Amino acid sequence: MYVYLIKPKEYASDDCDVYKIGMSSKQDLSRLRSYGVGSRYIAMVEVENYLEAERKLKSAFGSMFRLHHGNEYYSVDNEEKAVSVFLNIAAEMRTTKCNQDVFASRLKQYKLKKVNIPFAVRIAKFAFK
Repeated sequence: MYVYLIKPKEYASDDCDVYKIGMSSKQDLSRLRSYGVGSRYIAMVEVENYLEAERKLKSAFGSMFRLHHGNEYYSVDNEEKAVSVFLNIAAEMRTTKCNQDVFASRLKQYKLKKVNIPFAVRIAKFAFK
């Protein structure tokens, strides 16, 4: 179960500021693949309660960014801020001891006190062929 932040292919150009928050219970990443080649996959985080995580993400994004359409697409004027908000909320939802230890060790490994956006963006971007 995970939550994700993407720029679907129809909004993937650099001059477009539309991002989508989503969640899935599928372990095979087929939900993300369904967005197709050309989509920018910004971040994906495995969480304990994906429904609650998505609700919190939508609430936070709704208070900081303009809703573009539907209830999951947002016009984001600052990608670093959006990624930071996403990763911090998702990290809060990783509640198991193992997940907390892994997250803490990664922060320590890279000498980070909190999420460093350029690092987070580098490790979080991925694409399907």
